[in-house]
Amino acid sequence: LELAARARAALAQCPVAFASRPLAAADGVIRCVVKVHDKHPRGAAVSPHRGSAADAPLLLSLYVEGDDVHDSPLLVARAPKVLGSSRLATKFEILFAGRPSDPAERPAAVISRNCLGTRWTVNDPGHHKKRCAVDYEANRFANRPRAMHVELDDGSRKLRSRAPEYSPRLHGFCLDFFGRARLASVRNFQIVDADADLVPGDEEAKCLLLFGRWSSEIFHLDVKAPFSIVDAFAIAVSSFATKIATI
Repeated sequence: LELAARARAALAQCPVAFASRPLAAADGVIRCVVKVHDKHPRGAAVSPHRGSAADAPLLLSLYVEGDDVHDSPLLVARAPKVLGSSRLATKFEILFAGRPSDPAERPAAVISRNCLGTRWTVNDPGHHKKRCAVDYEANRFANRPRAMHVELDDGSRKLRSRAPEYSPRLHGFCLDFFGRARLASVRNFQIVDADADLVPGDEEAKCLLLFGRWSSEIFHLDVKAPFSIVDAFAIAVSSFATKIATI
């Protein structure tokens, strides 16, 4: 897939700066592939990790589609402390992946949750600045689709997940992922502005962040302004983590 010329140049010159800043409208849609590395089933016996973040279990990695310069991931997500599957962790490290010329991983963001797993906060590595926050509506009985609310710019920009519609023919909830998802998953989501008035035909144009399952180990992550790639990846990571009060 083709990247916008502006995005391609920025990614080639300084991928760290490009992934960290909020995207502009001129950057277009940044289409990414997210690979799942944590295959441990819930409750599997895994020893607690006490080393550095770079040695911690790998949960996800992100590649930018159309990036002809780099064939390694741009970002990875690790769980510094884990007692079972890394999805049980209360905090995740988002790291810039090492490149052949510089193999060391570098911190990009930290994402942590409240005790129920319903609120996830994304901070800069030093915890000095909040980048964004994600709230999952409590749904302990799993009797309705997952719903999310996102805050950017210290709460001044509010967004929400696009709600699926019930299909009597399929006896389930459905949502068009515009060819970017082939499998149903509770982790699939689309984010739009909180006050977006969606009408048939403009859903894709108003979708600012999309995360859809393509296969057992692959998800697609499509990112637009006002999100940064780092924040979008962190939100995707939160969808994988175990939550006590919701599905």
